[in-house]
Amino acid sequence: MRKQCNKLIFAGLLIIALLILVFILFTTVYEKYETDNTCGGCSWDKCKTCSPGYCSESADNCKECGGYDPEKTWCVNGKPKPFPPPPPPPPCTQSTVTNLKKAVPPPSVIGYYGNAETNPGGLLISEIPPIYNLLYITFLEFDTNANFFLVIQGQYSPWNKGKNGLINDIKAWKAKPDSWGRNKKVFVSIGGATFQPGNIINTDPPPAPIHVVPPKNGLYPTDVQLFNGLQKFLKDYDNIFDGIDIDMENTSRDIMVGNKRKTWESFFQQIKSKLSYLEVSACPEAANESLSSYEFMVPYLTSYNIQFYNNGPNAVNMYGVSWESFSEEQKARGNPNWDGMPNAWLALNTEGVPAWYWVLTRISEYFKSHKTTFNPLIPASIDAAEQFNCYDYAKFAKWVQQGEVRLLGCWCIEQDIAGGNKFGNAIKKILNG
Repeated sequence: MRKQCNKLIFAGLLIIALLILVFILFTTVYEKYETDNTCGGCSWDKCKTCSPGYCSESADNCKECGGYDPEKTWCVNGKPKPFPPPPPPPPCTQSTVTNLKKAVPPPSVIGYYGNAETNPGGLLISEIPPIYNLLYITFLEFDTNANFFLVIQGQYSPWNKGKNGLINDIKAWKAKPDSWGRNKKVFVSIGGATFQPGNIINTDPPPAPIHVVPPKNGLYPTDVQLFNGLQKFLKDYDNIFDGIDIDMENTSRDIMVGNKRKTWESFFQQIKSKLSYLEVSACPEAANESLSSYEFMVPYLTSYNIQFYNNGPNAVNMYGVSWESFSEEQKARGNPNWDGMPNAWLALNTEGVPAWYWVLTRISEYFKSHKTTFNPLIPASIDAAEQFNCYDYAKFAKWVQQGEVRLLGCWCIEQDIAGGNKFGNAIKKILNG
């Protein structure tokens, strides 16, 4: 019995010894692996935020100095070093196109006005360049009770010329004939980036009553309330507006096409049946999510104006859009990834057609059974949009004339002027010939 017990003890000790040996071998191999897989002295295992030449020496330092936040720093041999800035974007050059022909008939041009990145609403209506015959005043917001407010900056804010000043100046602008014989119209744009659930609507200087954008869950106006609220607003502004523009973004857009879609459909139906003079336009982004969200509006729209900026061409792969014919062009540019190309919308396919026009024609063809027109909106300067914002305006204008585009526009008038009127000057050339 004792011999059997001794054997069991010996076997147990042998197993323990083997486990210790395996642990020692594993530790040795792991340390060698760690040494061979480092980034300037920092192991990939301990710090996963290494980049060429920069990393931290310990997990704690990684938390303190690592990451991609430009406000933080990297560590080199234990010493902080500023995170390298991103490379500057390529220059946004403008070509000189001398063979621009006169567009017949002259295209209508939308100019957004009232909110901008630079000098928002700083111009008087009378100072707006004559190329714009369609003014889109920004932005109209509504609260939980369907009270509508024009949240505009600059000259016509409540603490400057205000509502009465805007009414008088728009009437004077409309009374002056257009230089190219086009109809002049004024729209008011509903929404904007700041029109998000729960935000406070900036109506007047304090102590104004507090008005809140309808929150995501509940307290959303009915279709009847929205229609009545819009009617009251139009009347308060002496019916100077010929149409409304829908510019719902982010969460507000998701609500509109989600559980409030029937509310908006009924709202549009009431406009069509009871305010037939009032035109309705929309300005979705050139991206699948935005385009599909706005699709239910198409039967009610007079114009569908697509934002060819912030999202690049690869953001659209519906309505028969396929980018295979652009592959050789991208290879020729040495950059198959369009995400890094601010001028991607001007890329030509193998037939010489720019991406923006090609997408526009595909969408127009898809909705050809509807009466609405499909039109391009582009940034008026490189500062007017965050991405995909570099346009050679002379080349763009050439395709407007060549492609017989009858309506186009820009965000926004103030940005064009701040950028030296590059957009306006190019469009003027095809208006004059």
